[in-house]
Amino acid sequence: KGALLCLTILILLAVLWLGPVLMIFAFGDTEKVVAYQGQTLIEVDDGFMDPHWSYYVCHGPLVRGRERVYEDYEPLVHS
Repeated sequence: KGALLCLTILILLAVLWLGPVLMIFAFGDTEKVVAYQGQTLIEVDDGFMDPHWSYYVCHGPLVRGRERVYEDYEPLVHS
């Protein structure tokens, strides 16, 4: 009985800790590199329930600009 109770508590704690961590990755911002008017931009869908796109200048594969270049509720480039 004690082992089953211990196992149940461990599983419950793992689910309560891993669940939110995995949700961060599942529902995090999605980023995509797009080309618009000769400029390479990073498209970020930062809306939760409603779509909302923000665009940043691309400075390389791991670096994006700090300031938003453009934002709208419709994407600049439809894929």
